[in-house]
Amino acid sequence: MITKTSRLKQKCILYLVSRNASQNRIGRLMLREDGSGAIEYYYGKMGEVLKTVRTLIVPNHAVATYVTQWKYDSHNRLLEMIYPDEEKVTYGYNLGGQVDHVRGYKAYFNT
Repeated sequence: MITKTSRLKQKCILYLVSRNASQNRIGRLMLREDGSGAIEYYYGKMGEVLKTVRTLIVPNHAVATYVTQWKYDSHNRLLEMIYPDEEKVTYGYNLGGQVDHVRGYKAYFNT
């Protein structure tokens, strides 16, 4: 556990995993807590972030949780991103490995 204080005197607690960890978290940031809530991180085999779970503490309201997910190919290129509102953005690549297209999908329309 590491505790940091920002220039604005906001306290932030970082949790790092050293061993016995699932989700490929060994030696990586697992959880970050601050005054607004927490972010939990999940990793792939190559250290890429696969998912974040953001929990916000909203005064006088219920706790709000938002999940963002990413998918990568074997070259660690981003293939898909799923936002908390379930919008899905997909990425395609040409033979040179450069981004060829980006498409967004939402339940009620395509862009």
